[in-house]
Amino acid sequence: MSELSPPISLLLKRFKSGEQEALAELVGEYWAGLVDFARSRLKDHPLRGSDEEDVVQSALVAFVGEVRAGRLEAIEHREELLAWLMTVVAHKAVDPSRATCSTCCGKCVRTIPPRRARSIVASLPTWRRSA
Repeated sequence: MSELSPPISLLLKRFKSGEQEALAELVGEYWAGLVDFARSRLKDHPLRGSDEEDVVQSALVAFVGEVRAGRLEAIEHREELLAWLMTVVAHKAVDPSRATCSTCCGKCVRTIPPRRARSIVASLPTWRRSA
């Protein structure tokens, strides 16, 4: 993320209005770090049915659906979006069929608060290199 990055709320609005470039910017900003996060969540599951990129892709499909449905309009800061994406990735790593974090029973993975998301990504190799 650079100092000149547009506000996350603007990127979400642009994507919702049909600008695919806005989605490409969002995916480009978060992809590698989310893959690292998914890998860290899946490392203890040797019989897992999907790899970390599948988990992140599934989370991004859920993200696209949520944006199009207007359910993420309250997100204004990158940390909030990061926390939402990390929560969905964590859920998908536990149960790949889970549609979004809002469908969780609360027993498998807790929602990751924005402040905690930043400290988690600081420990992941991809985000440490790009920070």
